[in-house]
Amino acid sequence: MELSCLHTQPHEGRRLRTRTEFPLPLHKWVSVIEAPLYGQVLPAECTDEELAKMLQDVERITKAIDSPIGWVTDVSNILRATPRQRKMYAESDARLKDLDKKWCSGTAIVCRSPFTRGIVTAVHWITPPVYPYKIFGNRHEGERWARQQLITRGINISADPMSLESEINQTLKR
Repeated sequence: MELSCLHTQPHEGRRLRTRTEFPLPLHKWVSVIEAPLYGQVLPAECTDEELAKMLQDVERITKAIDSPIGWVTDVSNILRATPRQRKMYAESDARLKDLDKKWCSGTAIVCRSPFTRGIVTAVHWITPPVYPYKIFGNRHEGERWARQQLITRGINISADPMSLESEINQTLKR
């Protein structure tokens, strides 16, 4: 399934790659919110193989981008994450450490329960993030924060998620 995305202006003097330059399709849990802002929505449960495929796409995106990038990671659906899966996530973060330190403007993590916050804490204990992150109770607040993080890095992106949604709805009505 191929999805289109809105393009943003590149940071002054830097090239911004967008989804159209990535081999498609992306994993079903990974999406382009508004390039260079990407999203992940994890399911209640998954196999190690499913998680590995998703993490490969996250790594592929991160390695392809040579300008600031942001993430909104929604873990609020998770009902079960094995120690192996937490370790897989941490190992992926460790592999991306140098690129994340250079380019990740921030990751908004959406958690709605102490259980999912505990999973995030466990992953970050294994591999402490080298990028700014903040935990939010809802996606809208998290996305707004992630957008602001990109703006502070010089990326031309709308500050309000609702303004983008409104723009998309207007375009679809035409």
